Amino acid sequence: IRSYTPEEALGLMIDMKLSKTAYKLMLQGARQRNANIYPSYEKVLAANENCYPPKNCITVTETSAEVTLQAFLDVTCKRILELQSVVVPNTPAEEINLTLISKWGFDGSSGQARY
Repeated sequence: IRSYTPEEALGLMIDMKLSKTAYKLMLQGARQRNANIYPSYEKVLAANENCYPPKNCITVTETSAEVTLQAFLDVTCKRILELQSVVVPNTPAEEINLTLISKWGFDGSSGQARY
């Protein structure tokens, strides 16, 4: 039996729409059956924090939330490279030339009137 990594457990929580309480109950139930397959909630929370840009790059006001574009792209690149952690180290350095291609857009609400 292979235990969940914190990232896998985070994905499980998101997919199953589990609350903190529900996850802890599932964790406790597994441990009572000597199946230590889920990481602690604190480790899952830390994995979740790794999905966000640094707090000093985020600005939240009463009416908006902003993230600097570079911080957002940095986190995106970091997460992609983490997913490829088996491939990248086994590739000779002279063969690695990476380019992030992204698209910028809006969610469709930008034309709404402000009240």
